[in-house]
Amino acid sequence: MSLNPYPADQNEILRDLQRQINALAAEVKRVTGVPVTRASAPFLVPSASAPAAPSSGAYLYVSGGEVYVRSASRHYSTLPPDIPQAAEVAPAANITSGNAPSSYSQSWAQQIYDGLVSSKNTINATLIALKNADLMLG
Repeated sequence: MSLNPYPADQNEILRDLQRQINALAAEVKRVTGVPVTRASAPFLVPSASAPAAPSSGAYLYVSGGEVYVRSASRHYSTLPPDIPQAAEVAPAANITSGNAPSSYSQSWAQQIYDGLVSSKNTINATLIALKNADLMLG
């Protein structure tokens, strides 16, 4: 749509401008994001309000000079996102049963058993810490 180069009056100019604005506003609503796979120069991301969560993928946007990422399940305030940390888990005690004895004794078997229980407890504590920090997959 172009402006009439010889408008009859000022009202016609305003009507033409309003039609162009309406057409551009409708066009902007139809434009969707384009996936970016590589860049040859820095990007300028204009400020925007937070988008709704997408069904898949993620939105990258800037609000108030800060970069945000919005995915279906998370909303990050920085790039890269803060990586959640799980609680610290003390390492399992070393299994120090030595070499197998020439004859098996109750104390040697107990050392093996105690080492395995310690390892099992450490694994369980690690799984609980990961679950509590929402770092478990699936």
